[in-house]
Amino acid sequence: MKNKFIVTITDIHGSRQYTLNLIVKRLLWWLVALVALTIAGTYSLNLYLNERLQEMERQKNQLIREQIRLKKENSAILLEKRRLEALNFSLLARQQELIQENSMLQDSIREQREALNSLNGQLKEVEKILGIEDEIDEANISSSSSLANLLQNRIEQIKEKGHENLREVRKLTKRERKLLERSVPTGRPLKYRRVSAPFGYRLHPIYQKKMFHFGIDLVAPIGTPIYAPADGVVFFRGVKSGYGKFLLLNHPFGFSTAYGHLSRIVVRQGEFVQKGELIAYVGNTGRTTGPHLHYEVRYLSYWLDPSKFINWRRDTFSNFERIGRVDWQGLLKLLRKRYYLSQKVGKR
Repeated sequence: MKNKFIVTITDIHGSRQYTLNLIVKRLLWWLVALVALTIAGTYSLNLYLNERLQEMERQKNQLIREQIRLKKENSAILLEKRRLEALNFSLLARQQELIQENSMLQDSIREQREALNSLNGQLKEVEKILGIEDEIDEANISSSSSLANLLQNRIEQIKEKGHENLREVRKLTKRERKLLERSVPTGRPLKYRRVSAPFGYRLHPIYQKKMFHFGIDLVAPIGTPIYAPADGVVFFRGVKSGYGKFLLLNHPFGFSTAYGHLSRIVVRQGEFVQKGELIAYVGNTGRTTGPHLHYEVRYLSYWLDPSKFINWRRDTFSNFERIGRVDWQGLLKLLRKRYYLSQKVGKR
């Protein structure tokens, strides 16, 4: 019986005995041990998995926080990108404005240089008549500014010479006065409705900033005829930046008039025109906000207020007091001398 194992089971019906071999006994022990190990392993594995799950939960929360932070940074970057794009657009627009302004300034400088070179010859004629015949070393004139300074000095000499005979030229005959009004750009060049922009500083209607206006804007319908305000010659006709279709007339004694935003020009370059002759029509070309004539009056290198010439009165000396920069005394003396010579030639 020593290799046997007796198991007694007792219940209400009585006791029963079961005899097992030792091998079966050992199998039962191993089974019990295996069950215990399985339970212990399962418990340990469960603890390990719980720890891993908690660690993964912490990592998940950290990733969520990182995702939120990155979203905020991305939003900030997008806002900064939009700000930089708006700034870049603004800079590009400003660059275009500066390019246009530079183009206008270059045109103005080139036009002034051409006017100075052209009027240099006219000054020589005036100086010759007035007895001022200084030799000019044109090789030493390196720029338009130096030429302008030279012309200014010569104009001052002409003024001094003219003052000497001021009393002699104050009495103009009717014919001399008529010759003066035909030579100086006086009166209205067209029938206009109103003045939309005067001469001088103003708020530019397109650039919306304070800029100097070199002429006067006369509002009139497209196709309104424009007439020459004085005898002269067509110095330039064509298209200029900002002005659109553009016309420039040279008149006697250093005067010139300019016409911008035209629809059509009816005179040719180099053609002589008389006061009151049709030269062009009002348009809306170039940089404008509506149909009008941009009208300029120039004397040598100066821009003068056109309204004073438009409102020219028959009392000539009151006009001389209102319009500065012009050597009126020298002009009147030259006018009388030319009239005298024409009368002398006519008598022959």
